[in-house]
Amino acid sequence: MSTAVLPIPVTQTPEAPSTLWQIAWRQIRRNRMAIICLGIIAFYACVAVYAESVYWYYRVKQEQPPYKAVEFNNRFATPSLRHPLGTDALGRDVFLQVIQGTRIAFEVGILTSIIAIPIAVILGALAGYFGKRIDDFIVWLYTVFDSVPYLLFILAVAMVVGKG
Repeated sequence: MSTAVLPIPVTQTPEAPSTLWQIAWRQIRRNRMAIICLGIIAFYACVAVYAESVYWYYRVKQEQPPYKAVEFNNRFATPSLRHPLGTDALGRDVFLQVIQGTRIAFEVGILTSIIAIPIAVILGALAGYFGKRIDDFIVWLYTVFDSVPYLLFILAVAMVVGKG
């Protein structure tokens, strides 16, 4: 007589449905290039945060920051350990200026996104809700603004807004 052992049924608990963020993160993790790009963006974001902290530190202390330090006797220096990218015509460290440029680039990008996204959402909602004529007008308006070279458009806005 052989006795067979029957397996005990295991009840599975239903998994919680995945959120959109979980699905997006799962897809990003599968793509090696996306992970590399995300790492580069995170690195530049960390550099921008560091540069922002340096900027505010010297601003609060009311001292001249190192990236603005002028050394006339060290003009056009070649790259070295002290100045990894060399110095400019006034003897300022180019590497420190690049780091501060990263801070400014992030600020400009975030500010323009904060301005552009609500305008785009409002215009898109108006075009979608009202339809034909309003949609055609908004597409025409976008085409007109898009046909103007960006530098010329920036100069025109700067002339209208004035200095400041």
